[in-house]
Amino acid sequence: MALGNAQLSLQRVLEHSGISTTAELALIRPAQGQTQVIPLGVSTLASMLASSTMVRSPGFDSIAIDLFASGAMGPMQNIIAYSLASGTEILVAAGSARGLVLMSWSADGKTLAIFDGDSHRSTLTLVTPFSGARLPAGAKIKPPALPAITRP
Repeated sequence: MALGNAQLSLQRVLEHSGISTTAELALIRPAQGQTQVIPLGVSTLASMLASSTMVRSPGFDSIAIDLFASGAMGPMQNIIAYSLASGTEILVAAGSARGLVLMSWSADGKTLAIFDGDSHRSTLTLVTPFSGARLPAGAKIKPPALPAITRP
């Protein structure tokens, strides 16, 4: 699995770090000789895409992506959960990029812990992105903005 864009190369990113691109997830199955490219629908800059990270769940059923993107008021962070089993993508949280974001899945791979912090405030948020609750077809929901829970 790789996070990037099929049209980008390392040379192109180095030469044009400010180029706009769409984030894509590539699922590679070497045994079958298959590569599936899944557009994540988030427009970003090549340099921001290079700064984005992923973490996989135990058993490798789900991944969480901390994806940086341009926003009207500056850099944004989007936390996206993706289920490999169902092909479901969920925007878990979005907000202004500030400080550090660390993520980890629970041992059963169902709960995602997100630690979001800077020098002024830190937040620990627990989410179960694939808990079974589904929206009606065509419905949209605004994701919660980080921070969701503030602890001193």
